[in-house]
Amino acid sequence: MQYLVLHNIRIDGKHYRAGERVELDSIPPILASDLAAFPEAPCHKSPQNVVHENKPPLWRVVLFVTGRCNMNCAHCSQKEFKTDHGDMDIATVEKICTAVKDSGRKMIFSVTGGEPTLWPYLHKAFEIAKSAGCFTESRLFSNGSDAKQIEKLIADGLLTHYKTNAANCRPECHELKKKFPKNVQISSGGHYPLIKSSIWNSIPAACNCPGVAVQGNRVWACPNFYSIITRHSLDMDQYRRDWSKSIDEDWISFFAENENKKFMSRVCMLCAANKKCQKGISQDEKVRRYSSGI
Repeated sequence: MQYLVLHNIRIDGKHYRAGERVELDSIPPILASDLAAFPEAPCHKSPQNVVHENKPPLWRVVLFVTGRCNMNCAHCSQKEFKTDHGDMDIATVEKICTAVKDSGRKMIFSVTGGEPTLWPYLHKAFEIAKSAGCFTESRLFSNGSDAKQIEKLIADGLLTHYKTNAANCRPECHELKKKFPKNVQISSGGHYPLIKSSIWNSIPAACNCPGVAVQGNRVWACPNFYSIITRHSLDMDQYRRDWSKSIDEDWISFFAENENKKFMSRVCMLCAANKKCQKGISQDEKVRRYSSGI
């Protein structure tokens, strides 16, 4: 039976990081608090329709501030991003916030990674965003490993929404939710992404986050384009040229002119990556690929 590793442990001489899976016949009593039974794969669930929000890309800007992470989750949609990216420079945050402010638009400011609490400029970034005065909300997506940083951001009035996963977060996060119930959201989906349709299952890095994404020194049309393109060996040069802009270019005008195009909203998962991934592959294989993080 497969078990989810909740804390870094060593089993039979092999080290496992939190978020990894391990195959065991049974759990030794001494490890009972470090492992949890891995949830059932979604192929056994009933199908559901994909809901397209159709939000324009300039509804939100998501900053992927670091590729570093202290976990190794099987379901991670950003494996390729984490491999290819390091820490974001704080100057990039300043450029993004200035561009939004100068455009006169109101957007949502989001930060994720990797694990953003490992990034040394986290508090400073939210200070810059608040000072810009052009963001209606500020959001942080994290695995919940550093509740103290998150509490300070909320207490300082810099963070309006903190989101984490129920299986990832520590007890401190649940205490944080009691203290700031309007600011903290702990997903009830658990560690396994409960995605049930063939479309979603065909793309491990399925897009679930409308908005533009800042990764490295470029702004992309979708938070998961980079991982999707890399994972399915698509033409990165074409995607970079057609669907992204440098942070030093007028990326806001580019996305504003194209915000009604199909690939600029959540329906972008019906792109070439999806078609290529599904071609000639059975439903069981699609589910296996999704659940194994391939």
